[in-house]
Amino acid sequence: MPTLLMVGVGMFGRPYISAARQLGARVHAVEVPARAQAIADRVDGVTICSGESDEAWAEAAVMAATVCHPSGVVAYSEPHVLGAALVQDEFGLPGPSLRAAVISRNKALQRGRFAAAGIGQPDFLVTSRLSDAADWAGARLPVVVKPLSSAGSAGVELVPDAAAFREVAARRDADGMLLVERAVTGPEYSWEALVRDGKIWFANLTAKE
Repeated sequence: MPTLLMVGVGMFGRPYISAARQLGARVHAVEVPARAQAIADRVDGVTICSGESDEAWAEAAVMAATVCHPSGVVAYSEPHVLGAALVQDEFGLPGPSLRAAVISRNKALQRGRFAAAGIGQPDFLVTSRLSDAADWAGARLPVVVKPLSSAGSAGVELVPDAAAFREVAARRDADGMLLVERAVTGPEYSWEALVRDGKIWFANLTAKE
């Protein structure tokens, strides 16, 4: 019997469980303790994840895969992508490449790839200590400060002037690696696409307010 490994389930991932059941597959889930109990009676097994970081999800996903030997793996949300890709790479399963997953979870790597491809983008700087970027940012204000990973705009701040930058730097100097980029104005769009075998199978372009 095939087994689907779900790295994260949440609420919106539950239809995947139902779909897998209809296909005659077993389901093994990876979840944090707070959400694991709610799905325990819906799946065949659960591996507990110790935290919400990419690294914690990746560790738990690989541990789960060594137990259930999945036929397929699904990542529920952004923090789960790297863990699912590691399982895909280790077990030879179809899905986004490990390279694509790593780049998708690191804004600095994305900026570097954009630059190499000649894609226009704001001036940016990667710094391990925000206060060290004061002179660079001061010449480009307003700027945006953001973590390299994370999701849903968590940790993203618009810094309008020098006084605000000093306050943000004092508050976030211990945050570690951060991306600082020149703030730009204009219409903002979100583009989602499914690409397989070099072809775009689905694309959705929406304007963001």
